[in-house]
Amino acid sequence: MSSGGLAFSEEKDMKKLSKMAEKGWILHSFAPMGYTLRKSNPRHLIYSLDYQYVPKEELEDYYDVFRAGGWQPVCSEGNMHIFSAAPGTRPIYTDRSTVVEKYKQAKGLIGKAVVFLFAVTIILYAATAVFFPDSTADHEVVFWIRMLPVIFLFPALLTWLAYQVRIGRQKG
Repeated sequence: MSSGGLAFSEEKDMKKLSKMAEKGWILHSFAPMGYTLRKSNPRHLIYSLDYQYVPKEELEDYYDVFRAGGWQPVCSEGNMHIFSAAPGTRPIYTDRSTVVEKYKQAKGLIGKAVVFLFAVTIILYAATAVFFPDSTADHEVVFWIRMLPVIFLFPALLTWLAYQVRIGRQKG
């Protein structure tokens, strides 16, 4: 199942996963640009996402905290963890301050990626200016060397901005 991008459509994705579970397609794992679902018996489930860096040796303790609240771990990828529960289970995030913290966690991680990609972009622009000055023969090569980090930088920057907007909405 494709994702609209968690920074942009987290709630929509979680609702879509719930609807798919009712049809017998249960979330199994994250996949590139979305999720992998497995055929199962139809279930009434709600899904929720948490952003948290958790060292592998502490992952079970982290999951136990959610299990105590009725949430079952479904899948984790990096600092993203999706949990499922029966409808009516108390939400993982119940107040604005915890929601803000959730998005700050996500924004912090993507912010590091933005800074890294920006630095790589600057370095590659400078390197190509030094090694390929006024070169018409290698113009296409230079173009792609310069564009490669930008291809990743632009979506990362948009994701960072989306988290910033979510934080702003929660605060005010």
